[in-house]
This record gives sequence, structure tokens and C-alpha cells, in this order.
Amino acid sequence: MINKCFQDAIGITALLVLLWSQACMFLKLEPFYTWFYLFTWWSYIIFIDSILYKFKGNSLIRSRGKEILILSAWSATFWFIFETVNFFVKNWYYINLPADDFLRICGIILAFATVLPGIFITSELLEISMVYKSISIKRFKFNYYVLWIFFFTGVLFALLGVTFPKVFFPLIWGSFTLTLEPILYWLGGRSLLKDMENGNPRKVLILFTSGLICGFLWEFWNYWAYSKWVYTIPYWNTGKIFEMPVAGFLGFPPFAIDCYVMYNFVCLFRKDGGWERIPHQVSYPLPRPLTTFILPLVMIVFSLAVIKNMEKYTIASHQSFVKNIPAVSSEDYAYLANKGLSRIHKFIKSCENPENLKKISKDLNRTLQTVHRWCDYALLIDFQGIGAVNFLVLKKNGIESILDLGKTNPAILLEKLPSPPARVKLWINEAKKLK
Repeated sequence: MINKCFQDAIGITALLVLLWSQACMFLKLEPFYTWFYLFTWWSYIIFIDSILYKFKGNSLIRSRGKEILILSAWSATFWFIFETVNFFVKNWYYINLPADDFLRICGIILAFATVLPGIFITSELLEISMVYKSISIKRFKFNYYVLWIFFFTGVLFALLGVTFPKVFFPLIWGSFTLTLEPILYWLGGRSLLKDMENGNPRKVLILFTSGLICGFLWEFWNYWAYSKWVYTIPYWNTGKIFEMPVAGFLGFPPFAIDCYVMYNFVCLFRKDGGWERIPHQVSYPLPRPLTTFILPLVMIVFSLAVIKNMEKYTIASHQSFVKNIPAVSSEDYAYLANKGLSRIHKFIKSCENPENLKKISKDLNRTLQTVHRWCDYALLIDFQGIGAVNFLVLKKNGIESILDLGKTNPAILLEKLPSPPARVKLWINEAKKLK
């Protein structure tokens, strides 16, 4: 009885954390405002896991505790593979990440560790429902040559996606499935193609749906977050739902399939059946020293190497502070920090109240015009995650407010700013909308 109450308490607590973090994010309360993604996704995963345990008597976290750790590690590794692909396709970038190096790296790894658990635990929830149970297809057999066509098509899609990303970037999503599924089929692994052959498309449909659900949640929660990602897609970049163009949601179903197939491929080289507890017909377990020491070390080195390159190419800005505003002296900053206004977003909120600005002006013996200028600077630093570094370049070129940015010719800035052209054009287009 005590054990059951404890189990229920875990699920209820996770739900409360999910709701509380949502409320605190809107109120811009730390640490939820900065770490919103981690609070929402881990509480979602734990909450759904508690539902599964209640209805099934077993779940990923409570019954397969070791597996959630392995799954999370591979989740981060897999997403770092996609981050590597993004160095070529340049479809998204990150803004307002924590300024502290250690916290930022830990946050990135913990965030990416939620991807596979989020998709898989959502698919498990769909599994226990009646959805798609009545759907079946006629049994058939995949032709040997068809499997080779799948394989080479997957390789071709991946190569086209990274070689000519402005045209073929959508082909990345699904390319891993086309490449790895035939290998799983041939080697006797857990294969979706075999499910289709047996007339059972339910797993594929559930994964597609799970991808759409998680895709919606990713975009919904990301839209409100302070530390977030932003898209710069070459085309289909209009008609957005949250940050994502409508057409972009079509990428989430094949991405969910990719994740499932990639993890099945990894599990092919393990003794057990992985997170589903469904053993492979054939497995090829690797030597224990390789899986215990060498492989984790390779995963860690690879992940840190990708993060280092993310800092160069896809992390556009870190969280800024009022001290990053030009003309704010150390004395000014000390005063503002004492008032709880050290962070840019806190100072911007204070700028909304004219009485606050008058008090700051009086206490610091600064003209009201100067304080208003600080507000313009802060708003520009915060706008679209431009950040303090890019702001200094903008200011050097006479752009000191969002209004100034909206009036700027993109061609002029492209020569001055180190940021990619698509990113700069996005800033200017969004600034024009605020006129």
C-alpha cells in the first residue's frame, strides 16, 4: 500500500512540476525560465511513465531502470549526429543558452538525452490504447532487390541532404531508416519491414503518431522558452505554427522512425532486447570491455567535439546581462543587480514601467534619455537572441534599436556580421514586423 502511494506520488509530483514550470516560465522566474526545456520534458517523461506503470504493471523507468540510462545516453549521441548534419544543412540554431560553460554543456547533454525517451514513452502510451489495432494489411514478402533499393536510396538521400542542403535538406529525415532497416532485416534484428511483411503496420503508425505528438510538444514548449532553438529553413519558411513552418511538421514522423530504427540497430549488438524487452531473433553482442569502457568513451569524446563545433556554428548567443550594455558602468550594474535587474530580460521587464525608469534615473543620477537608451539596447540584445557580441557589431554600424534594425538593408549587414546570412535576414524580417 505504501509502495503504491509512493508510485502515485511520483506521477502526481511530475505533473505538478510540469504545470509549475509552465507557470514560472510565463512569469520569467528562475531557474524555470532558463531551464524550461529540461523541467518540462523530464517531468513529462516521468509522468507518462507513471501512467504506463499504473496500466501495464511495468514501465521504462520503474521496471527497466538500467535501460533508461542507456537509452538517454544513446539519445544524446544520436541527436549529436543530427547536430553534425546541421553543420551542413544549417536549418536551426540556439539562442540565450546559459553563459556558464559547465552549466551550458550539462544542459545541452541532459536536453538531448530526452529525445528518444520522449518519443518511445509516448509510443508506449499509444500502444496500450486501442489506436490502430484494427488496421492490418495483406501479408507479402519484400523482394531482395527492393531492400537494396531502400538501402542505396537512404545513402543517396543522406549524401544529397548534406551536399546540396538548400534543395535536398528534407531528405535527411528518413534517410537513416532507409539505410538501416534493410540491414536489420538481413541480420535478423527487430525490423519494421518484417512487421509490414506480417501484415501489421501498427508499430509504424504508432511511431508516426508519436513523432507528431512529440513534435508538437517540442515546438509548443520551445516557442515560450527563453533558451531555445530558431529555424532558418531555405524554403517552406512561411505559415508558422510556433517557431516551426507548417511543412516542417512533416519531418517529425520520419524522425521518430529514424530514432526507433537507429536504436534497434544499436541493440542488435547487445544481449538483451533493449527498451521494448523484445529480443532480436539474432544478436551480435560486442565484447564487454568494448561496451563498458571504449564505447562510452567514444560517445563522450564525440559529444564534446560536436558541442565545441556547436559553439562555433549553431549556438548564436548566450544569456546576456545588463553589464553587457555599453555605457553601463560597474556602479550602475551593481545598483541594478542589487535590484534584481542584472539579467537582460529582467531589466527589459522593468523598462515597461515608466516609474521604474524615473527611479533608476534619479538613483543613478542619469538622464531619463540615457536610461531609455539602455532599454533600447537591452531590447535589441534580447531580440531574436541577437546577443551581446552581435549587438556590438550592430551598434558600431549605427543600429541601436529594433526599429533601426528593421530599416536596415540586409546586404550592408551581411558584410559586417559574423553570423550566417539566413540568420541576419531573419532578424531584419522579424524587426520589420514590429514596426
